[in-house]
Amino acid sequence: MKREKYKILIIYQFKQDLVLVVERLKQDFPEATIYSAQNWQEVQSIVGLDLIDLAILYCNITWKKPDQVIAYLNSQRHVIPIFTFVERSNHDEVRHLLALGVKDYSLSDARFSFRLPIAIKSIIEHSRISQKTQEIEDKLAKQEIMFKTLFENAPEAIALTTEDGIVIEVNPMFTSIFGYSSSELIGKSIDEAICSPEIREEGMRINRDLASKQTIKLHLVRYHKDGHPINVSLVSTRLKFQDGSFGLYAIYRDIGGEIKTRSELQTTKLYLNSLLESIDEMIISLDIAGNVVYFNKSYQEHLLKEYGFTIEIGMNLFENKDIAKLETHRDFIESAFTGRANTKNIEVMIAGKTIYRELSSSPIKFNDKLVGISIISRDITRFIEFQNQLKLETEKAEAANIAKSQFLATMSHEIRTPLNGILGMTELLRDTPLNSEQDDYVNSIKISGDTLLEVINDVLDFSKLESTNFKLIYSNFSMIDLFNEIETIVISRAREKGLYLKFDYDKEERNYFYGDKIRIKQILLNIIYNAVKFTDKGGIQVSFKRIDDNNNYCFSVTDTGIGIQKSELNNLFDPFTQTKSSVTNQSGGTGLGLAIVRRLVEAMKGRVDVESEYKKGSTFKIELTLPHSSESNIKKIDKNANQTLKINQQFANDYPLKILVAEDNRINQKLITTFLNKLGYQASLVSNGKEAYEETCKNLYDVILMDVEMPVMNGVQSMEQIRSREELTQPYIIAVTANAKTEDETKYLEAGMDNYLSKPINIKRLTDVLAKAYESVKARKS
Repeated sequence: MKREKYKILIIYQFKQDLVLVVERLKQDFPEATIYSAQNWQEVQSIVGLDLIDLAILYCNITWKKPDQVIAYLNSQRHVIPIFTFVERSNHDEVRHLLALGVKDYSLSDARFSFRLPIAIKSIIEHSRISQKTQEIEDKLAKQEIMFKTLFENAPEAIALTTEDGIVIEVNPMFTSIFGYSSSELIGKSIDEAICSPEIREEGMRINRDLASKQTIKLHLVRYHKDGHPINVSLVSTRLKFQDGSFGLYAIYRDIGGEIKTRSELQTTKLYLNSLLESIDEMIISLDIAGNVVYFNKSYQEHLLKEYGFTIEIGMNLFENKDIAKLETHRDFIESAFTGRANTKNIEVMIAGKTIYRELSSSPIKFNDKLVGISIISRDITRFIEFQNQLKLETEKAEAANIAKSQFLATMSHEIRTPLNGILGMTELLRDTPLNSEQDDYVNSIKISGDTLLEVINDVLDFSKLESTNFKLIYSNFSMIDLFNEIETIVISRAREKGLYLKFDYDKEERNYFYGDKIRIKQILLNIIYNAVKFTDKGGIQVSFKRIDDNNNYCFSVTDTGIGIQKSELNNLFDPFTQTKSSVTNQSGGTGLGLAIVRRLVEAMKGRVDVESEYKKGSTFKIELTLPHSSESNIKKIDKNANQTLKINQQFANDYPLKILVAEDNRINQKLITTFLNKLGYQASLVSNGKEAYEETCKNLYDVILMDVEMPVMNGVQSMEQIRSREELTQPYIIAVTANAKTEDETKYLEAGMDNYLSKPINIKRLTDVLAKAYESVKARKS
């Protein structure tokens, strides 16, 4: 029988005992599974392997104390019941074994124990009933614990009452929501506690309705202990107790916050709808299938006005027969369903006028899944028209700026060409015997010419700084070399007025820096020239000091001149502005020097400031950030660059060169050849670039002084022709031009010229470039 498929473990010492009991069990329980263990390891292995219904223990075992075996079997999660065979001589042990938990015993061997099958079956069945009973009790205990835990920790208020509403129990959340403790409510009517007198009848009616409905769900108003109303959601269920009586299980949830939130959301929705309906932007939302979910008034008006198309909620924009009217929109909408935001500008014609619209799409996602899209259409016609007008005005401004630059460049060239002749001839005239009156006239011409040259340079520099093409050119340089160059340029002007010129530079400070050396030099020269111009006695001191450890440095130029009145300091750096002192009026100028300084300093992210006391002097301070460099990064300076060159006919002996002059202007021809004659050279002369090229093909020249602007063939074209003849020994070509902007010099050098000489030419600058030419030619020949 099914119930007799027992699993029995026999624990024995002697084999004959095992044989006897196995034979008896097979006779009485033929479907039983029998295990046997003759040592402790086998006992543990079998117990761990399967669930044993009964253990038959022979107490005559010697490999383990029977007490220990019994204790082990009783300690299992599923306690194993035990039947023991006890020798008659040990009858007194029976009481002890039963006390240890043995269920039954036999003093006879298995063959003669008529009680054995009855005892085995009884023990096993009783054990199974006990285990099931225990399992049920355990389950009920767990359910009770779980119910109590849920009841005590539920986030809603829970009340357990009789059918008439008398409170049996309430949970802590009930106390939290309604203010009553359990002791205040148990045994009392719940309706009297949390219902006002006006609605108690309602509470009792609800209790009566539960008799037929079993469960109800309502939204009600109930009251706190202190009297204030509480909006609650009630779920109540009718219960049947074990004694057959009925009760009620009520769950209250405070929904005051939800009602407030819902009201606020409704208000927000009204505001939002009002906003969407009032704005000019056209808005439409579609679900994933392309059905219209929402559109605002502007969108409908737009479709009616521009396409004669009426839209409705639920309409599918991909299936409607009139969708052909919205081809541009449809294509854009289809692309929007890729799930990425997108923007597109379109053009539509309305009453013969072009209207520009911006379409923008945004995906609508829920839990990272695309559920629809929203489209916004904006009229950007005025913006596009303004943008086009702005572009047109910008192009006009750029064209005007280019025209102005071209005009200035042309005027500079046209003025510098005759000015070159004026200043050059003046310099030659000063070397002839003159009486005192003639010498005074010549000096006046020289001063006027130099002033005119400064005016031209200032205007060109200011024009360049105003343009968008201005760029700083950074390089590594030596501060000591920079000061030496500035001193060489300015010292003669200071000495002419009897002024001292001092440079204060801490030799322990770093000497090598990275910055735009040319522009820093221009800044300092402009300020120092001003200082010399406005100082009649005393002198000028130039200093350079570190401000902090962040590579910030300060240049300062202090003079003992006329000074500046406080009322004029604010406008000092404005273009075309001059102070009203008598000295300024006598000295003249464009009023652009300090404006150029300020713009250059600002371009370098620095700052310039001035301190001045009228009639006592001024100090200009320029603060710049100058990263440090090293000597290895500095280009080697020509050894002859700062040498004092002798300006006489001995010069040609020291620097022997065969020179060709290409110049179309007769006065400038005469000027250059005269300068060269004074230096001891007999130069050849041609009038255009074509003649220069032909002359180099016939004769070998070391140096060509090549005017850039010439008829027939200009200087650059002539240079390119000469450079293209690889079989020629290439001369050192110096660009001579009235185009005096820095970018002009760069352009000519990049084109292939070896050096650059701007007009007006003076003999000192001419000797400088010829000395460099000689070093290059000599190196080439060697």
